[in-house]
Amino acid sequence: MQIKLASYNIQYGVGKDEQLDLGRIVAELGDADIIALQEVEANNPARELLDQPAEIARLCGLDHSFYGSGIDLYLDESLTGGRRGLRLGFGNMILSRWPILSVTNHTLPKIGLHGTLHLQRTMIEAVIGTPAGALRVCCTHLDHVSPLNRLPQVETLRTLMLDAGRRGGPWGGAPAEQMGFATPAPVWPRGGILMGDLNFLPGTQEYQQLAGDVSPILGRRVFPLEGLFDAWTLTGHAETEGSTFDKKGRPMRFDYCFVTSDYLSSVQSMWIDEQAVGSDHQPIFVTLDLAA
Repeated sequence: MQIKLASYNIQYGVGKDEQLDLGRIVAELGDADIIALQEVEANNPARELLDQPAEIARLCGLDHSFYGSGIDLYLDESLTGGRRGLRLGFGNMILSRWPILSVTNHTLPKIGLHGTLHLQRTMIEAVIGTPAGALRVCCTHLDHVSPLNRLPQVETLRTLMLDAGRRGGPWGGAPAEQMGFATPAPVWPRGGILMGDLNFLPGTQEYQQLAGDVSPILGRRVFPLEGLFDAWTLTGHAETEGSTFDKKGRPMRFDYCFVTSDYLSSVQSMWIDEQAVGSDHQPIFVTLDLAA
């Protein structure tokens, strides 16, 4: 069974023309079965209090979604035109053609930075009930400023992705009725897929921490047996090829899909939509064969 995954840092829907257009974002995502989004806002007064998670879910037409904010702030009624109970959110989102069986929104490490914008980052860990079985899909967005924050965040990602068996699922060890739950403990795959804007380049310490280091003897990257593998290089691209973000004429590959060893033979293709204009990033797409 082939499925298509997409990841897109949507910059809260504001495109290269500085216009906010969520419909354009959704059109650029096409017919993806599972979508990982970053920089999704809810109720920002600067953008007309738009509930972006709800609007994106409506426009996508996918039946299942989860929004996990890293920033969640009380909005005074003076900012909302008198509407009560609104909160400003900024974070990540997963949408799926199939049921999201369970989800955990993990908080990633952060230290405060003096005089520099910095944000609380999170990772959504979702188990999706595809027709081929349960698939663990994670969506994240790492610190955009400094390795001081990114390196601890990368180590946390690595542990969460590779230590799923030891951690176990969101709950377990008791019958559902003992917990008062309507369903039994969810299936908990040990392998998984990680997608998102990681804000680092190949060849950096952060990349090495996830993918393995370069052997000075062999002159190539050495991959841990139970590690994370870059879907871009698995599909024949060089680490340094491709751009998902352009900073003043400097093309950078910031957006990734990593898979655990369970899915090495499943990754069929990966590509970057270089024509997309709905954000300051480019969306990435990965095809998996879950029967492989």
